[in-house]
Amino acid sequence: MRRCFVLGAVVVGGLMTLTSPLHAQGYRVRLDTWYMNYAYRGYQLDSVASGDVVVDSATGGLYTPDGHVVTCGAGAAYCQYYPAKEEQRGQPLHSTLDATLWGLGIPGLSFRLKARLSTDFASERTWPATEPSVELFEGFAEYKNDWLTAVGGRFHEVSRLGWTGMDGAKVGLHLFDRKLELLGFGGWGLSRGAPLPVTSEWINPLDQYQPLDRGYILGGGLGWQLGTFQGRWIYQREPDGSDQHYLFSERTALDASWRPVREIGIHGGAEYNIAVGTWGTADVTVDYSSANRFMRTSMGWRRYRPYFPLWTIWEAFSPVGYDAGWASLTLYPTRGLRLWGKGEVFGYENTNTSTPNVDVADGGWRWTIGAGYDAIRMWRFAGNYYVNKSVGASSLGWDLRATFEPSRKFYATASGGYLNRPLEYRYNDAKTWNVGLRLDWRPIPDIGMMVEGRYYAEDRDRPDAAAIREWNQFRLNAGLTLSFGSGADTPSLSPAILRVPERRSAQ
Repeated sequence: MRRCFVLGAVVVGGLMTLTSPLHAQGYRVRLDTWYMNYAYRGYQLDSVASGDVVVDSATGGLYTPDGHVVTCGAGAAYCQYYPAKEEQRGQPLHSTLDATLWGLGIPGLSFRLKARLSTDFASERTWPATEPSVELFEGFAEYKNDWLTAVGGRFHEVSRLGWTGMDGAKVGLHLFDRKLELLGFGGWGLSRGAPLPVTSEWINPLDQYQPLDRGYILGGGLGWQLGTFQGRWIYQREPDGSDQHYLFSERTALDASWRPVREIGIHGGAEYNIAVGTWGTADVTVDYSSANRFMRTSMGWRRYRPYFPLWTIWEAFSPVGYDAGWASLTLYPTRGLRLWGKGEVFGYENTNTSTPNVDVADGGWRWTIGAGYDAIRMWRFAGNYYVNKSVGASSLGWDLRATFEPSRKFYATASGGYLNRPLEYRYNDAKTWNVGLRLDWRPIPDIGMMVEGRYYAEDRDRPDAAAIREWNQFRLNAGLTLSFGSGADTPSLSPAILRVPERRSAQ
């Protein structure tokens, strides 16, 4: 992967050098660097000889000699328990490079590179996604004109089926004044949520179940726009690269939207898992905005069913989905004041299992209310209160935020909140308070700096020795964003200047 990153950077840098004499050559580079210092404390699995287990005479509970709750199997020589681990420190750093190059003598041709360098300065390396240290997210060439789009390299196809990464090519045809689009793509696939193939040593959640051969992706789609009605259909198939062509996934999806009048919109879609023969996630939403901008509201229904590639074992457990109905409302009663709220009720499908001695809930509800005010010069305020009653766990909390912005170059945000998470089926009810201050400074349009300090006070309530009482920590976040290129200074220019026609002297 490091070689891919270096080669991509060399190619882009070389093209920028070779094409510098071209008349309209341009480039844009953005570099984001973020650092965090934090503490983490979890639990670890341990065991004790069954003969050393202590029985509480009052409750009949089983404990270790030092007071930890244990679980003992029938006739087992050892019982298991979860003591609290020592505090671990993490210091991750991520730096993301995003570069675009265009104007290479061929109108419509451009190159894109996006890569990330990661590390964790702490010896424990507790922060996820810091290895591999170099990742190539995208690196492709793209050609566009009025009727054709062609892409080759590493890219993502974004659709209702999610972000699908691949090393391959994509071709799109735009017909009838872009009212009809035909799409086709194919290549070697990447893992879900990571710019790595499933055969990578870093993608190994199930050890012996990891594929030995990298899969490839074939797909296509159709998009249309007829007045206020538009939609898109897509099909995607992913077999592995072995001689047997084992199937990783095969899915299709359709989504559409229609705005019969300016104030009302209807949106929805559905997914179908062809490989399994089940319907996946689906939803429909109706939104309304009043003509005087006093109110915005929406309501809808959604069905969610988790999706897993067939090379994992999770689809064998027949996961069920849930159905939810929801509604939201936002009001603007006076200048600078916003009031909002959202509520949802949901219920899981029948799992077709029998639990005669246990009454298990199969649904829940959640709601949020909030307010914001920004009519005071240089100040903005916002707050939320939320409640979530779900299956097996619940949560409630609130957050407040105040932002002071004396100029477009600098602003400060103070925020705080509270979260309570009671659990039904296991110990460890957690309560967390936090308060923080964030400073953002942009001395010039193409340089941005951020630093944030946040204090957390957490209490993990358990009736045994594994309780973590008054565990507090301070977290530090810092970031730097640099943007430069042939058009790097244009954001600071007056809009009137940008509208002046460009003139060039004859050579």
